[in-house]
Amino acid sequence: MLGKPDVYTLRPYASANCFLFGYREKEDDETSEEAFLKVEFCTPQKANRVVIAENYAPGSITNVILTDTEGKEYEVYKVEYGKSAPVKRLLDITFPFTNYLIAQVTIKGQLGKDDAWNGIDGIGILESVVPVTAQAIVKNLGPNINSELSESSPRISPDGRILYFTVEAHEDNVGMSRLDDDQDIWVSYSDKDGEWTKALHMGRPWNNETYNWVLNISPDGNAMLSSQYDSDGSYGGNGFSISRKGLNGWTLPENMTILEYMNKESTADFFVSGDLQTALISVKGKKSKGGHDIYVCHRINQNTFSVPLNLGDIINAKGSEQAPFLAADGITMYYSSDRKGGFGNNDIWVTKRLDDTWTSWSQPVNLGAEVNSEDYDTDFSIAAKGDKAYLVRYAHSYGEGDVFSVPLKHEVRPNLVVLITGKVLNRNTSEPIGAYILYQLLKGRSICWRGLF
Repeated sequence: MLGKPDVYTLRPYASANCFLFGYREKEDDETSEEAFLKVEFCTPQKANRVVIAENYAPGSITNVILTDTEGKEYEVYKVEYGKSAPVKRLLDITFPFTNYLIAQVTIKGQLGKDDAWNGIDGIGILESVVPVTAQAIVKNLGPNINSELSESSPRISPDGRILYFTVEAHEDNVGMSRLDDDQDIWVSYSDKDGEWTKALHMGRPWNNETYNWVLNISPDGNAMLSSQYDSDGSYGGNGFSISRKGLNGWTLPENMTILEYMNKESTADFFVSGDLQTALISVKGKKSKGGHDIYVCHRINQNTFSVPLNLGDIINAKGSEQAPFLAADGITMYYSSDRKGGFGNNDIWVTKRLDDTWTSWSQPVNLGAEVNSEDYDTDFSIAAKGDKAYLVRYAHSYGEGDVFSVPLKHEVRPNLVVLITGKVLNRNTSEPIGAYILYQLLKGRSICWRGLF
């Protein structure tokens, strides 16, 4: 059967093709009937390779059969029904070059891992001796960043040069004498060759005896959003704070308040946009659909954000939506979810905000096998340029969670933004001074003023 596409483009009302084929119970007994999917090509051709992209329940395919223009069938792939098939989300099947034209491809399958259906994103035939592989390469950032401990919450600076992340239970953490799972913020810098330097402990005031992480960094690098702190510098519970860099260094973190904040769970995720005007939180609130839902809050004064607004059914499924990240364009959101259609426990998804209500979004798109693994993937972060992502993966890590990087395909990148850097100095004293940036929107021929931090 054909079903609802599981993958959509980021343009409203335009979708990519996807096939779902399922399993139905026989009427005379309780055994399930084998399913099949048959596709016909407009232009039959000779080939030596069939490539099948699986998006849900990979490894469910048991048979692949080619049919020529005369109706004769040729089986090129077979796994005994009931046995475990290779879990390859990009199933690349090779065989001797055919002396006939392939008109149809038939796929047979067995029960998926969670539900009685399997999702296929695409089926292709080609003449090639070069294996078909995913172009994006997920890269572990290596021992300067990762260890056998748990690394989490990576946040890349807008210019892509500084990486903040959290390390759990490190012997140099501030709170290790009191708490076995103490989490502290560490930092690494990109060198001239683009490699990451050995990570350094951030120290106080950002790190204390309990849990610390970075939420975001302002575009100019002079404001840092981090976890919440009490007046004595200890952990302040669920919430976030801001530190500002001045002539005398960083200020103590200043807590921000969310009106009518509530969470029925012990864990929560927070993200604050670089302009400090929008906060995204992942909590289990009164109107949550299942586990954690994503809500938006808007800044209403210096230290206060509005009552959380649920982003709605398109974003929040029956499972748990976590670790939201809003790109620099203010429109594109990435988050981690265990919703249907993923490859593992949690996958990274992307969606676009369609209007200013914050409840109208494009259908979420799974970032695919190039980004997501068969395990737990979360804590997505990108710089303003939007071409490379940083995230936490548990598959193929040194120990627990590690920080990885991966290039992003154009179709899942945020809208382009311009990042301007520089210094404004007093001409007479060479001292830095505050300033405003004047820019012109050429299409609308309007002029806007924006203040810097």
